[in-house]
Amino acid sequence: MFNILELSNHSNQRVAADWQHFSRQGKLNSAHPLNFFRIDLKHRSSLDLDMTRLKSDANLALLSLQGKLLKQSRHAGKKPESITTEVAAGTYYVRVSLRKGAHKTPYRLDFRMKDLAGSVGPTPNPNPGPNPNPGPNPNPGPNPNPEPNENTAPIVRYNVGLSVPTTGAVLSQGTTLTIDGDSLWTSDSEQAAESIVYTLTSIPQQGSLKLNGISLGIGSVFTQADINSNRLTYTYQGGAITQITNDTVNDEYAVISPLGTSVSVAWTASVGAAPEVFFYNGETKTTTRLTANGSPEGNLAISGKNVAWRIWDGNSYGLFFYNASNGQTTQFADLDDYDTPTILGVSGSNVFYDWEGPLYFYDGVTSITVSNTSAYADVDGSYAVWRNSRGDIFYYNHNANNPQAINLTNYTNPTLKAEHPNVYGGYTVWQGWDGNDWEIFARDGYTTTQLTNNFTDDTNPLSWGPYTVWIGQDPSSNDKELFVYNNELGTKQITADAVDPQRVQLSGSDLVWQSAGNTYYYNLLTESTRSIPIAPYDLKTAGSKAIWTESDGQDNEIFLTDLATFNLPTGDGFGFSVSDGQSSTSDVFHISFG
Repeated sequence: MFNILELSNHSNQRVAADWQHFSRQGKLNSAHPLNFFRIDLKHRSSLDLDMTRLKSDANLALLSLQGKLLKQSRHAGKKPESITTEVAAGTYYVRVSLRKGAHKTPYRLDFRMKDLAGSVGPTPNPNPGPNPNPGPNPNPGPNPNPEPNENTAPIVRYNVGLSVPTTGAVLSQGTTLTIDGDSLWTSDSEQAAESIVYTLTSIPQQGSLKLNGISLGIGSVFTQADINSNRLTYTYQGGAITQITNDTVNDEYAVISPLGTSVSVAWTASVGAAPEVFFYNGETKTTTRLTANGSPEGNLAISGKNVAWRIWDGNSYGLFFYNASNGQTTQFADLDDYDTPTILGVSGSNVFYDWEGPLYFYDGVTSITVSNTSAYADVDGSYAVWRNSRGDIFYYNHNANNPQAINLTNYTNPTLKAEHPNVYGGYTVWQGWDGNDWEIFARDGYTTTQLTNNFTDDTNPLSWGPYTVWIGQDPSSNDKELFVYNNELGTKQITADAVDPQRVQLSGSDLVWQSAGNTYYYNLLTESTRSIPIAPYDLKTAGSKAIWTESDGQDNEIFLTDLATFNLPTGDGFGFSVSDGQSSTSDVFHISFG
């Protein structure tokens, strides 16, 4: 697998009064992907290493006698590699390695050394030139000249660990990396790689260690030959973030809905000539493609296992509904291109949508007109609220005995108006202009209550039954903060961080917002806040579950996490002992994230 060569066996020449220059030409291939060069320095020295004439990707590293990585150069492709450093007196190894995936390459390695204490370089061979037996024992140990019957313990010469890459803050379940000879290498002067045996003394906590695809546990064994042949792998299985999609196209515009104890997700993917619709069942962890018509789809809405979307076929807009209970897709509206329709929400087999101003309701069979206006419309199940052109807030419940639009404000003063209505079940909230500033109002189905009465703007209210959340002004700092009102507890200020909250979402008792590059999760019942170090612009929530779109370096993918339990680990690893059958040593292999 590798060769070890000693510099004193090769010719040298001076390039300056106080420098020595040694050069070596060699080749790397799949049978011998590693070459090592030993340097013995009597004094502290400057060391300059250059590897050139590469035809394929190779790396350069400087190791201590114990195999610890001191410096490395890992440029991509055929770029030259170089290391410049100062080292103390002692013995060092220079490692030349063929990059994984590369087949073979020649190389030239130049060593330039300057003795900083007055003596130059390594001790040269008194008779420089070819040597029929170059180099030391190919597996040098602590004792380079053991007695014939003396056994030397194996030495862990290279244990640099692994770094599991992340995309932004994304650490995806199922990410698998190979632990190879570049990461972990133990040598023994008497034994071949097949006879150097590792035994696990502890196992990874955030993932699994596998040999030839079979999971390993405490007491499991593998050999250096297994490592050299890329048979040992680590798979991250932590629960921080799940990658729902993993393809070669852009997955975008995802929507999310509760589904039992899990969630369902729908999105469009740019396959073929136009975006198509896909559906993910979080309970079964399966993905279904819902469309394959070559027409652009968009404006998705989801409720459990049911999905609605809009299609433009080049002549008109069509609205479609997928019912997972029977697997059927139904077109429930065929609209001309005068104006673009918008699907506002889905609940069971019911759909609210607007088109050319009016608000419509589809009950799974037919569509009816709910209102001639639909400004600021918000829907929840069979409920809808909106604002008319006058500035009044209207409420509609399709499941009422006599469903009709009800005016909740009935303003008679032309200076008063309302905006941003939000509905949850029979509860409705909105912001109303009282002639001086915006205040928050709530209606429980029977009575309207003014929740705020101050001289600063209170805006963007959200409802969860008897709880109302809004953005108000902190009287002490004059910046925007989040507030919550409850019938029993009164008003409470949630944030006080001098940073304006953005993209506020409320789903049940789970409140989420973003500010200063973080996402914050707050539970209205436990009154606890968690800070999560991700802040994707398109984050969408269903309870404490959240989805977003992020590039994996090639295209956009869909990711899922639970904000209530999110805890991105910093690392993992495993402990081992390694033996040659007579002597052993122990160490820990570290795996970092990010």
